[in-house]
Amino acid sequence: MLPALARGEAIASTAHPSTCLTAKVDVASTGREGNWLYRVVFDKRCGVHRSLYWCAENPGLALPEQIACPKAARAGDAPAEPRHQVLNRKEFQWHLPPGTRIRFRDCPAQELPTYGPGCTAAATARDTTARR
Repeated sequence: MLPALARGEAIASTAHPSTCLTAKVDVASTGREGNWLYRVVFDKRCGVHRSLYWCAENPGLALPEQIACPKAARAGDAPAEPRHQVLNRKEFQWHLPPGTRIRFRDCPAQELPTYGPGCTAAATARDTTARR
């Protein structure tokens, strides 16, 4: 995939028709071979606060652990980390190799995104520790 084709896509978007964040991914050359500046902007298109989890995946290259999508599918309702609250807009910038794909999930403010296929109630997840 060429950096010009970079995009953000919802994780399991068909299972969550209520998602209200959109992702725009801009990629620019840094002048160094193998690294591109990924600017990821999440915009809210609904009237309520959202809880956001996003990660990056690249089929052939290692990514920074802080943002790399988990290798194995998560079972259960463990909250995904790191997650962010989105009031209106949230922006992130990372130097990543070309061909990196950005994936995300958003949930209502009273719920937390999970590694699995959905969201979980914040009260239920309070004592749960997520692991990579």
